[in-house]
Amino acid sequence: MAAGDGFSDALLAVQGNATRSAIKGLQLHTDNPGVGGAANKSNAGMQTPVWTVVDAAGGFDLAAPVQFTGGTPGGPAPYVSAWSDASGQGTWYGNFPLTGDLTFDSNGQLTLETFPVTGAAT
Repeated sequence: MAAGDGFSDALLAVQGNATRSAIKGLQLHTDNPGVGGAANKSNAGMQTPVWTVVDAAGGFDLAAPVQFTGGTPGGPAPYVSAWSDASGQGTWYGNFPLTGDLTFDSNGQLTLETFPVTGAAT
């Protein structure tokens, strides 16, 4: 794209702040959650993320790792879904495949170190 094409950083920051404020719950899944995010939920409870400040281009990430507990020891967790709250009754916002260590440890714990959200389109 040529300079000046697409949305401005100002609008991307507005979008990023709205998205950051909306995502209040994260849920791990043992396989693809499917449309609606209800399938393959892990035994680990939902967690509330703490986010960084939105950057000029609308991006943000976890401000601190998110610790999930109660999963099946050694069990898979290749997906996370995003929600409007951490009650399990909120609005589903989407599913995201994970990379890195995708299994619960021997105590049924898994730490999500990063979850970058960008305002860029490709």
